Amino acid sequence: MVTVTSEQKGTTCQHCGKSIDKFYGYSKEIIVRHLPILEKPVWIKIKPKRYQCPYCDNGPTTTQTCGWYDSKSPHTKAYEQWLLRDLINSTITDVSMKRGIGKAAVEGIINRPIHQQVDWQKIKAMPLLGIDEIALKKGQGFFRH
Repeated sequence: MVTVTSEQKGTTCQHCGKSIDKFYGYSKEIIVRHLPILEKPVWIKIKPKRYQCPYCDNGPTTTQTCGWYDSKSPHTKAYEQWLLRDLINSTITDVSMKRGIGKAAVEGIINRPIHQQVDWQKIKAMPLLGIDEIALKKGQGFFRH
């Protein structure tokens, strides 16, 4: 287990979006899995800093997050990228067994960066549309030539 302390000062208020630096203590300790060293699992322990916003009513606090982990994940970003590369030519079950983590954790790593909904407002035009030619040849399509 490696204990880490952030040297970064301040964060952004989750309510007003302004930069804040009034230290308010530490949040609950979290433990995240990182890249292995010599095939041994590495765990990082961190107590994220909390900051109070002087601009918002009632002075809400915001927990600082560092760029190398996501507060919603039990893994570092580097570990997740490493596991995604491990999935090339492998199955979720293979990676789960090889790395000693649950299948649900591997699925979470796959799904986390994927948006569940399409923002159609961002799509201006579709200049190219692919059609499944195999389905057409098998008579599965409803397309006219």
